[in-house]
Amino acid sequence: MAMNDELLTGTSFYQFEPLIARLRGIIRDYPEGVGIIKELIQNADDAGATQVEITLDWRTHLASNLPDERMVKLLGPAMLIYNNSTFTERDFNSIRSLGQSEKAQDLQKTGRFGVGFNAVYHVTDYPSFISRNRLIFFDPHGNAIPGTSKQEPGREWHFFAAGWWENYPDFLKVYEAGGLSKNSEDFQGTLFRLPLRTEEQAKESEIRKQAFTESNVRELLEELIACGEELLLFLKSVQSIHVYEIQVDSDGTREEILRITTKNYQTVQEARQTILNAIPEDFNHLIERCRHQEYLAAISYRHEIETVSLTQTITSIWRVAQVIRIDEGEELANVITAMYESREKVLPWAGAAARISTSCQGEKAQPIRGRVYCFLPLPLETEFPIHINGFFNLNSSRDNLSSDLGQTGKDRPRAIWNQLLVRHVVSHACANLIADLVEDLGQYNPQEYYQLWPIQKITTSKALEHLNQFIIQLLYCKPVVRSAVEHTELEIQDNIKVISSTRWVCPNTIKTLTVNWYTHLLEPLRVEKIDITEPQLPQAIISQFQAFNCQIKPFLPADLRQHLIQNYGFTVELKDAPKPCLKRLDWIYHLLQYCLNDNHRDLRGLPLAVLANNKLEVFGYNSTGTVYVDNARLYIDKTQINLVREIFASYPEWFLHPNLSGIVSTNYKGVSEMTPLEVASKLTLIFDNQDADCLAWDSDNTELPNAEWLTKVYQYFTHYFPSMDADKVQEKLKTISLVPATDGKLYRGVWVTTPLIYDNSISGNISQQTLESLQYFGVKIVNASPKLQKAIVDFAKKQPNQLIWFLTGLDVADSIHCYYKPGLSPYHPEHCEVLLDFLADKKWLTGDNKYDDERLEKLRQLPIYLTVADEVVNLTDEPVYLPKNGYQPPEIGGELKLLKLGNVKTKWLTFFQLLKVPVLDKITFIQDCLLREYPYLSDEEQLMALAWVRDNLNSVKSELQENPNDFYQLQDKIKKARLVRCNDGRLRSPNIIYHPDREIVKTILGNQAVFPDIDFYSEGLENWLKFFSQLGMQDSPNAEDIFACIEQLIQTASRSEVDEVRDALLDIFSYIVNNRNILDCRVNNGSKTLAEALREKAWLAVEQNPEFLQHYAATMSPENRLYKTNEVCWIDEVYLVSSQKPVFQVSNQQIPQNILQKLGFVPLSSAEVLNHFEAVILTWENLDEPTTEKTEIFLNSVRSIYQYIYNNFVDNRQITDEQRQKIRERFEWRCCLWDESSQTFWKPYDVFTETVSFFGKRRITISFSHQIGEVYQLLGQRQSPTVEDYQDFIEELGEEYHDNSLNPEDINSVIQVLKRLELQLDLEEKAVDNILLLTAANTLREATKILIPDAPWRKDYIEPKRILHPQIYPKLAKRSGSLSLLRDIGEQPVNVNTTINPANSQSLQWCQQWQFTLNSTQFLEGLKRLFIHEQEIEFICDSNFLTRVQVQPASQISVNLFLPNELQIAEAVPGTDYFDSQQNTFYILGHPNRQIMLSYLTESLNHHFGEFGLENLLPLANLIDTEPTQIHPLLDELRICSLSTSEFSEAANLEITSPKELAKTLYQQLGYDNIIVSNSEVFDWCCRGENLPEVQVVVKAVTSSSITLSLQEKEWSFLKQTPTAELLIISFSADNPNTAVEKIQIRDVWQTLQKAELNHGVELAVDSNDLILNWNLIANSSYPTVKKLK
Repeated sequence: MAMNDELLTGTSFYQFEPLIARLRGIIRDYPEGVGIIKELIQNADDAGATQVEITLDWRTHLASNLPDERMVKLLGPAMLIYNNSTFTERDFNSIRSLGQSEKAQDLQKTGRFGVGFNAVYHVTDYPSFISRNRLIFFDPHGNAIPGTSKQEPGREWHFFAAGWWENYPDFLKVYEAGGLSKNSEDFQGTLFRLPLRTEEQAKESEIRKQAFTESNVRELLEELIACGEELLLFLKSVQSIHVYEIQVDSDGTREEILRITTKNYQTVQEARQTILNAIPEDFNHLIERCRHQEYLAAISYRHEIETVSLTQTITSIWRVAQVIRIDEGEELANVITAMYESREKVLPWAGAAARISTSCQGEKAQPIRGRVYCFLPLPLETEFPIHINGFFNLNSSRDNLSSDLGQTGKDRPRAIWNQLLVRHVVSHACANLIADLVEDLGQYNPQEYYQLWPIQKITTSKALEHLNQFIIQLLYCKPVVRSAVEHTELEIQDNIKVISSTRWVCPNTIKTLTVNWYTHLLEPLRVEKIDITEPQLPQAIISQFQAFNCQIKPFLPADLRQHLIQNYGFTVELKDAPKPCLKRLDWIYHLLQYCLNDNHRDLRGLPLAVLANNKLEVFGYNSTGTVYVDNARLYIDKTQINLVREIFASYPEWFLHPNLSGIVSTNYKGVSEMTPLEVASKLTLIFDNQDADCLAWDSDNTELPNAEWLTKVYQYFTHYFPSMDADKVQEKLKTISLVPATDGKLYRGVWVTTPLIYDNSISGNISQQTLESLQYFGVKIVNASPKLQKAIVDFAKKQPNQLIWFLTGLDVADSIHCYYKPGLSPYHPEHCEVLLDFLADKKWLTGDNKYDDERLEKLRQLPIYLTVADEVVNLTDEPVYLPKNGYQPPEIGGELKLLKLGNVKTKWLTFFQLLKVPVLDKITFIQDCLLREYPYLSDEEQLMALAWVRDNLNSVKSELQENPNDFYQLQDKIKKARLVRCNDGRLRSPNIIYHPDREIVKTILGNQAVFPDIDFYSEGLENWLKFFSQLGMQDSPNAEDIFACIEQLIQTASRSEVDEVRDALLDIFSYIVNNRNILDCRVNNGSKTLAEALREKAWLAVEQNPEFLQHYAATMSPENRLYKTNEVCWIDEVYLVSSQKPVFQVSNQQIPQNILQKLGFVPLSSAEVLNHFEAVILTWENLDEPTTEKTEIFLNSVRSIYQYIYNNFVDNRQITDEQRQKIRERFEWRCCLWDESSQTFWKPYDVFTETVSFFGKRRITISFSHQIGEVYQLLGQRQSPTVEDYQDFIEELGEEYHDNSLNPEDINSVIQVLKRLELQLDLEEKAVDNILLLTAANTLREATKILIPDAPWRKDYIEPKRILHPQIYPKLAKRSGSLSLLRDIGEQPVNVNTTINPANSQSLQWCQQWQFTLNSTQFLEGLKRLFIHEQEIEFICDSNFLTRVQVQPASQISVNLFLPNELQIAEAVPGTDYFDSQQNTFYILGHPNRQIMLSYLTESLNHHFGEFGLENLLPLANLIDTEPTQIHPLLDELRICSLSTSEFSEAANLEITSPKELAKTLYQQLGYDNIIVSNSEVFDWCCRGENLPEVQVVVKAVTSSSITLSLQEKEWSFLKQTPTAELLIISFSADNPNTAVEKIQIRDVWQTLQKAELNHGVELAVDSNDLILNWNLIANSSYPTVKKLK
């Protein structure tokens, strides 16, 4: 069968997307709010428009005739957007396409996606626009415009030709609000109208279900105002944006609510055109040009923008830099090509802008928060202080840059475009901007200039995160840093600083100095032409350069040394120094300090050696070989003197200048401090003859040496005698005769012949006879003046036995001993007895001056002792004894001599006993005759003598039965006498030898054990061993020998390594522990027990193996020596104290506690554990990067310590709170709390259990856990911060940064902390005073030095460091002591110029009108109403002030700003108003805008009210700007409460006191019915009347008590040149200033004044060209032209 047509042709089936669905998707991705306006501005900019107007029409229009009744939906409130460009045919085609815009391939246009216009569907469902002769509607729903449907959702008419004006005039009227003229045929512009989507329309809408209400529009408007001037910065053509509003009940008049205009239109247009001209016509040319030149265009220009809103007027100047360029590697060119092939448009175009100045009237201007632009600002902030612009690839929502680097294939170029644009283009634009700002800002305000550097890392966009790095790297090679070289500031008149010359260098060549050195070194380095930053670069900038390997080199001490170093010497005056920086001593002082600041210790080659003679030399090359630094300063007689300089006063060339001596020390090469040894050596220069033992001298001579000079020498060595080189100094001083004697000579010191010094405190009271006797035996005595004698005594006391000795028995013994061999003076009984009396004085027998063994030996040798036979003997050559009870020795004793005991029977006995003269008795005889001579006997005689003792000891015992103790003592001496020959051939006491058969002795003592010589005693060996045992021969090691063995091992260890004796000492330790009773045995001649002796000895070998010690944290490395028991710790205690004590590799677990105590082992102390804890912490802090193994080692110790602290301090009830507090105080500032999350230790003060992220990385949270948490709390961890914590944190940053800017992270922390501090202060009810606050310069400063920026128009003239940061609450600043910039800062006018530019003459007229209103009684009544309405108080004001006040415009008002303490903080600040109380005149800054001048006057008047000032100034401004007769109706309209009847009556009855108003009333009474205010600055009224001549009236007011008034030159010149002018003088009562008492009318003024001059009624002012009129004289004269009026 045949197929039908459908089967043959098929049916329609294809993919499509309904328009509504597409639009819905578009607006979902496109931002609403101000983004809608931006899209329309962007379209206008692409179309070449220079002006954009936005009108908010709130009216609902009525139309009697519509093309379609459904079009009523378009008549409601709407937003109209106009631009002064017209649509081209290409534009009409483009707007019809979704995503297929004609702009996509037009390089001159920013638009690329073809969907931007459709953002209007956020607002409306029925957009329409008019351009040229075409009216176009879009109706996606097809439900409002005739002829539309969803399939054809739009319609176009040639509105004039289609007769819309004739047929639908009411409808077209809705476009008139946007600028469409009635009956216009061709509209030269483009006007979009967007009816706001109503609630009803939203319900039916398929595009968006949300109405666009007035609140949405207001939000959009606020966003637009917030963008303000910044909208224009990077546009290509638009130079002004205006926003108007038509109220709902308005007659159609537009009220301007925002105006953004370019002031330097031509400059901006030319600059923009330059870069547009550089853009090729198509991509082919673009790619071609990109491949052949790096820069297509680079421009920089100033953009002056004025932004006027209802609340403020801001005038700003921006520097804008823009570039079109590619990179050398063609990365950009390749991407451009790839995207062009994909039909996508990109341009390597970028820019940057910085605000270089701004002035604000009204609300304060907001600080710049850097934004990203794609020709219009995106909702994307950066941390930069500048804005950046680029031809970026945006995400679908157009609110951020796309940065999806994961794309591949053809999408890869799109993904990397932004990164390449940022790296190769945006960075260059920013760098060029910074370079251009040198001229704008850097020359005059380098600190503010550096603040504009974009150095912070951008974290809001992945594509921008490295931009700061690229900028820094580019700036590194640009001249953007100011150098101190060639930089001078000349101060000229009016305190205006003019920079005469500056030098800007690249950061790679500049040098920096630290804050501490900058002030001191700037000037000397400047004259050396060294490029040092001036001012200093902010630390943040330096840090960024360093972070990106662009080192800004500091000018190091090594650099200065390299600059100064010399390899030759010279000696010159400072003025002749070879380098400019060496011509001033103060410069040299700081240069020398800095050269040594890095601990450099070599001064050689530095030409900085200023000597005491003010000559300059080079260290290491000076003529004397070295430069002495002498710090030996002493206070003597309340005067500070430098002894070395005084001693060598004739040699100033030896010494460094006193001003420099404090900088260097003897540790430095090239200088030396004159040591005592050098002083001693150089003293020889003072003496001519040094060979003689003594030297004749005259103590009073002026030549050296004399008594005064010698006194200083002794004073020096009294205080500076060295301990190290004492012997060498002594040797030097021994060669110089420095000791004065009674014979008038100087003797050398430290000789036996040196005179002795006599002092009562040491020598006692010595008689003259004694002194004579001492001198008889050759002893010399010191003799000097009292001052020198005191200096010698002080020296001898302070430095005993170094040069001179005191007169003591010891020194007399030395002196006499030196003469006894050559021969003493002849025997003289009297002198001998006096000498023995002196030597036997008890002062020399006990105490500090007791004879020592050497002196006793010398005394024994002296032949000065008298025997009972009246002989003189010594005590060494013959057996001399002291007699005892007449005992006579047997013959075997030999010849014995007995001594006399002095005049008094026992006077010398103690002395002789000290000399150990023996007492003769039976035991002495045995000991002296037998035992003493035993060592000198032959072997055979010794064996016989010992056998005699063995065989006869019992018989001796029988003889001493009555005194058994004597026998036992004798027996004990025999035991101790060296009688037994031992196996080594030596004689030893029986009680120290061992039985030869005992093996344990050999094991423990080894070769230290001694045995009897078996061979020597072989005959009767058994008897001999039995005898020796009776005398104490030992069977086991005794304590004494063990102790001796230990000492021997100690000696061995000291000579070699400890390891050689380690095993032996451990064996002995084990033996002692196992034979613990031995510890109680006495050793060391019985003075101590073995335990006591061992406690004093270092005899333990500790662990020294590094491999073992490294497994414990902070373990000390022991010295290669033995240690005492109280110096070591057991292996069980290693984790707790290993840094405090070396480790004894023995466990103490099995050793009884009493043994440990006897040996001196001390228990573990808390102090040691805590000290070890500190050592562990310190070691950790010094680790570079702890490994996992190291960390675990530390944690082993720390955990043990934590457990110890818990057991002994936390869980110990005996520990007091005071003890715990001490531990907290000790550790709360130490890094001792381990945090697992950060793997490091923290200070407890910085650790909390609650979250404290607002502190940044400077504080941390560690959660509480049992035991360890309690330990952490003991050490100082707290739950939450207090006020003090917040303050400490801020002060910590303050100390760290000083006056430098904080980094962004710390800025954020400070802001959060200060906010919390304010809350905490309220919570704790505390007050703070002068805390550190964040400034607008991002520095920290005391609150009292910061101003609250509540006067934004002043802020820009104040240093940012004086201004409070915008994010810090003023409330906190105020309670901390900050002052208000508005209320606490005083103004002092310095310049008020009243000359008015003729072009601005209207300002004079405005001021006269306002003055007329102010002078009126109606204004005073209106003020009363305002005050009662707002403050509910009656306004009290001097009505005379208001009714007579004047208002004058000024072309310039400059003021200085002062703090309350009268400190000036800003000068020549542009002012807006000034009230001159002397002239009762308001001076208002002239302005072409009436509202602005009115605002100035309103503020000034309100300020005059002081504490009664109004909060809401709008009614007051309306009051001033209203005709007096309209004041009350106006206030009624403003709903201001009215006055009561009595108040009205009172006001009505007020006498008119305004001079001008009185004049007007007067001339009205004279018949003038046409009186108008003058536009002239000279006369006040122009009066006309029927049949009356026109007159110009000059009104002058005076008080009745005055007799003169002044006419300014311009006034009397006008009166002279104007015959029709009249002068009206109004005299007010002195008692009642509101009452006019007399009025004088003067016609033909100039002729009248000429006549009055003859009568001395007129004269010229002395100091000006004013005329002084005696008006009282003129009024009372009979001039026909002068008339008094009532």
